[in-house]
Amino acid sequence: EPIIIKTSEFKTIINQTLFATSMQESRPILTGINIKIENDKMECIATDSYRLAKKIVDLDCTVDNLINIVVPGKNIGELVKIINDEDENVDIHIFSNKILFKFDNLLFQSRLLNGTFPDTSRLIPQEFELEVKADLNEFYNAIDRASLLTTEKEKNVIKFETNNNELIISRLFSFDAWLKFILATFIPSLTIFSITSGLILEGPILHIILVFFIFYHRLYYTLKKEFYKYSFNFSIDS
Repeated sequence: EPIIIKTSEFKTIINQTLFATSMQESRPILTGINIKIENDKMECIATDSYRLAKKIVDLDCTVDNLINIVVPGKNIGELVKIINDEDENVDIHIFSNKILFKFDNLLFQSRLLNGTFPDTSRLIPQEFELEVKADLNEFYNAIDRASLLTTEKEKNVIKFETNNNELIISRLFSFDAWLKFILATFIPSLTIFSITSGLILEGPILHIILVFFIFYHRLYYTLKKEFYKYSFNFSIDS
């Protein structure tokens, strides 16, 4: 029998985990989302070995046998784009080497990835030395601002630091990302093809931009100073 889930809930599950899938084909199993279904629980996990996303939802139906599959992230990402947000059902049919989604008049089939998905249950500790409680919106906005100029090259790293009841979120200065942001924002007549591998620019100030880039690129690696810092108060549970 098919596994039935609401379209809105299905899209939420995928959107909250898909971002953590790997883009590197060298480890194909990490390019997919691990879906586990046991009894009336559905668990979706994605990781690229740097990030980990996990979402658990309750199903209206009960599954007798344990289901543990890996669906390619690109395929399921395309499915999410074409189903709507209406409060309807998605029927999921799982086979030995493929998965079939039925929605309205739509049939969407995808192969499954072969291999064993890493056991991530041990990566999330059950006990913590320190627990920080902060306002969700303020915390999210701080991370959002600090990560504006992060790059995939640097694994989108931001820094957390505590000082008494103050949490400081900062981002190390990334010249490549900053220059790309400045050029795209304030010089829209310029075409930016690549910051790290080369520049294709249009306009009369090409030489000035190139000199600016070379000089400050060297300066960046010399200074490596923090570009963004944001702090707010929080409470601690020890």
